[in-house]
Amino acid sequence: MFRQSVSLPFRLTFMLLSFIALHGWACAITNEPETTKLEVGKHFERQIAGTEVHSYELDLAIDQYALVTVDQRGIDLAIWNYDPKGQKMSEVDAIRAGDVEAVFFVGEIAGPYRLEIRTTSPKAPVGQYDIKIKELRPATQKDKYSWAGAKLVTAAFTLEKQGSADSFRKAIAKYNEALPIFRSGGLRTWEANVLYVMANDYVFLGEKQKALEFGNQAVQVSQIAAQEADKAERETAIKVQANALDILGRVHNELGDKKKALEYFNQALPLHKSIGNRAGELTSLTSISMSYQYIGDYKKSLTFAEQAGELARELGDHAREGSVFNNLCVLYEYIGEFKRALD
Repeated sequence: MFRQSVSLPFRLTFMLLSFIALHGWACAITNEPETTKLEVGKHFERQIAGTEVHSYELDLAIDQYALVTVDQRGIDLAIWNYDPKGQKMSEVDAIRAGDVEAVFFVGEIAGPYRLEIRTTSPKAPVGQYDIKIKELRPATQKDKYSWAGAKLVTAAFTLEKQGSADSFRKAIAKYNEALPIFRSGGLRTWEANVLYVMANDYVFLGEKQKALEFGNQAVQVSQIAAQEADKAERETAIKVQANALDILGRVHNELGDKKKALEYFNQALPLHKSIGNRAGELTSLTSISMSYQYIGDYKKSLTFAEQAGELARELGDHAREGSVFNNLCVLYEYIGEFKRALD
């Protein structure tokens, strides 16, 4: 995840791009991996574990758009991206295990763009993924707006990794620069993403009213985006709408009304289910369980925690599986089932 500063038990999901700091363990790898050429109509299904690195290459002309997807099956992956000059462009880790990670490019330089597939932990057990080019076409004006805004988002994420209040304020300034770009391009889904990330930043800064303001804006914009989306964009728009509801729920959980938080989580859950977003479903289930725990309804909390634990196991999300099962032990103790807590 790109941030855990406010103790939110989930990865904030950005639509297509999310950038993370360098992993020290990965930097120690010196062997150049063999490179596989990506082509339209072909997909590659492979296993990966631990410190392995798989390298792929994508040829782009100037002003050409490409969307590459990586279906994560039982493992959480990051995608490192390099331009034709070998300069690192981004590290993408927006989506947890069990869902599809994605990255898009707009060719500013003609030539081969390189993608490296890496695990997010040097101790990751074996998992599988499927990588393919989902779209390859001339870039539209909207694509160029997306690309321009995404560069500012990249800068904001880099600032956030510094972890100080000052760096978060500077990140918010970058998001404020990105918002009019996304609005000019009519990119409501991107706009909603930025708004809910800003809400989270304000939680970190302890500015409750700002967090609520931007969280509410994110929900409103995401609802419009979902209503306006065509068939091709509808699934992404619904996913962002559900994420925005989850974020607003967590703002209330961290800063205010726990029962209000439950309302938003319970709105997000069926949206995740409606598009088969099982990773998002896991996020909502975990959040609902925590909310019931906060208000002292341990039996309801346990019901949702058990569902979350089973789903985390099915998805291969070992980090969240461990977190959920640790919490299950606490809940069993709260309701007096000490033997199950020990088990």
